[in-house]
Formats: sequence, C-alpha cells, structure tokens
Amino acid sequence: MTTTRILSCEVYGHIGREIRAARHRRGMTQAELGACVELTRASLNNIEAGRQRLTIQMLYDIASILGVDPCSLLPRARP
Repeated sequence: MTTTRILSCEVYGHIGREIRAARHRRGMTQAELGACVELTRASLNNIEAGRQRLTIQMLYDIASILGVDPCSLLPRARP
C-alpha cells in the first residue's frame, strides 16, 4: 500500500462523522434517520462510528433524507 492511499477505516470514519454532523444539523435522532432508510438505530450508530460499511445506494439514501450532496459526505482524495 502506498502512502497516498486512504485507509478504509479512515474513509468510513470520515463518512460516519459527516453523517452524524448532517443529522444533528437536521435535528434528527439516529432512530428517526434509521427508520427513514430501514436501518436500526444500532446499525446507524455503527455507521456513524465508522464500524459498519454502507453501500453507495445507502449513502445516497441517507444524503437525500439529510438534504445534502452525497459527495459532501466523502473525504477528499489525497494527491
């Protein structure tokens, strides 16, 4: 692995933090957002903590409900 590659744990950790921040801005609980995307509160908690991976479709669904661009949830690629 090269030093320019972003580690998987960094990617999912970043996505989780961005989802949590967007959810807080919308004033939603984990249970409320989870219900909208058919996930349990525990699964959403794990996603936000970077412990659970999510599909591209799930990323788009969450972004849509939170009213954000899916790309805003992703980390920027390192040069």
